[in-house]
Amino acid sequence: MESFFPSFIYQQTTNLNKRIMKKTFLLITLMSTITITSQAQLKVDSIGHVTLGTTTSNLNSNLSVEDNGYIAPNYAGKVGISSKLLVPKNNSNVGISSFVQASQTFTSDKNFGVTGSVAINHNHGRNYGVAGTLSFNVSNLTNAGGAGIYATDYSFLFSYPINIQGVYGLYVYGATNLQGRTTAQEIYTPADDRLSEDVEHVETRDRVEGQTLANLLRMNVREFNLKNARSVETPDAKEMTDEVRQAYEYMKKDEAEVYSRRHFGLSAQELQEIYPDLVLKGQDGYLYVNYTELVPLLIQSIQELKAELDEVKEKDGTARKTRSSETATNAEAEEVDIRAMSQNVPNPFTESTEIQLNIPQSVKTAAVFFYDMTGKQVEKRIITERGATTLNVSGTDLTEGMYLYSLIADGKMISTKKMILTK
Repeated sequence: MESFFPSFIYQQTTNLNKRIMKKTFLLITLMSTITITSQAQLKVDSIGHVTLGTTTSNLNSNLSVEDNGYIAPNYAGKVGISSKLLVPKNNSNVGISSFVQASQTFTSDKNFGVTGSVAINHNHGRNYGVAGTLSFNVSNLTNAGGAGIYATDYSFLFSYPINIQGVYGLYVYGATNLQGRTTAQEIYTPADDRLSEDVEHVETRDRVEGQTLANLLRMNVREFNLKNARSVETPDAKEMTDEVRQAYEYMKKDEAEVYSRRHFGLSAQELQEIYPDLVLKGQDGYLYVNYTELVPLLIQSIQELKAELDEVKEKDGTARKTRSSETATNAEAEEVDIRAMSQNVPNPFTESTEIQLNIPQSVKTAAVFFYDMTGKQVEKRIITERGATTLNVSGTDLTEGMYLYSLIADGKMISTKKMILTK
C-alpha cells in the first residue's frame, strides 16, 4: 500500500538506520572481545538481534538496551528499538534521548529531535506515528500524576517539569497552534473561584444600566472566507516522488475545503476597542479573539435585556390599571347619565313642571341650564342637594315655546332634554 509519509523523512530515517547499523557493527566488533570477560553484556543472536545489558534470549526487538523487547500479548509483534531503564538514583531519568544541534550556517535544513512514521494498514485504524502511555495503579493516584506525552516550549520546564496532578494523554504547557480542523467532545476552561482574584461583577463595575448590551450592539457580525496566510514550501514537481506528491495533493485538498467554507465572526480590531482583553496578538503578528469569554458577556446582556423588559412590563401594567380605573369611572359617569335627570312632568306644561334629579355624593358642583331654541341661556339653577331631589320650574317668567335644559356636573354635561311651555 502506498504511504503519504513524506519521502525525505523516510530517506533520512533509512540513512540514519544504515549509520546506526554501521556503528552497531563496529560496536559489536569492539565489544566482542570485551564480552568474553564481562559476563557477555552485549549479545547478538543468530538472526541479528542485538542486546545490551540484558541476559534474556527472548528478543522481540532489533536492538534492546537493558530490556528484552517484551510486548504485551495484545500487541504481540516486533519492535525496532526497545529500552527499559531501571532507575538508578533520585534524578532525571530518560529511557531514550535524542538531540539535534542545529547549525546556524544552513538555511534550508530540517531539524527533528524525534520522528515517527507508520505505513498505514488500510484494514484498520490502529496506526500511530508516535504513541505515549502511562502505567499506574488506579487505587494509588492521590498525589500522583503524569502524561502520556508532555510538551512545552519552555526549556526550563524540560529541566524542571510540571508536577502534574492527575493523568492525561497529552499535557501541553505553553502556546499551542492548531492548523486545520479540530474536534473535541467537551472543552472546559478554568473558572473555580479559588483560581480567581481581583473579582469584579460586570454590572457593578460598569455602573451604567445596559452597558454590556450596548457594547455588544456595537459589534458587527461578519460573514467571510479565510485567507491562507501561511506559506507552505512547494516542492519541485520533478524532485517529488509519487508518495510525496500524493501527500502534498492530499494536504492541498484539505486546505481548499477549509478555505472554501464561509465563516461567521467578529473583527478583532473592532473588538479590541471594546474589550481589549479578549483580543490576543499572536507570535505571527495576527490578532485572535477569545470567543469563549464572550459567552459570559452574552449572559450579562440577556440579564440586562430581561431587566429592561421587566421595567417595561411594570410600566405597562401600571398604565393598564390606570386605564382600567378611568374606564370604571367613565362607566360610573355613564350610569349617572341615565338616572341623574329625568324628563320634566308634565310636558307640555302651562304654569309649572317638575324635574327629578339624582346627584351622586361624589359630585362637587351641579347645575341645570335652560336654553331657548336659538341657544340663548334663559335661566340657571344651582343644585346643592345630593341624592334624589326635585327641581320645580315655573313658566311665569318664560314665554311660550320649546326649551332645552341640561344637567352639568363637575364641568361635564351629563344629560339634555326638551320641554314645551304652552299658554
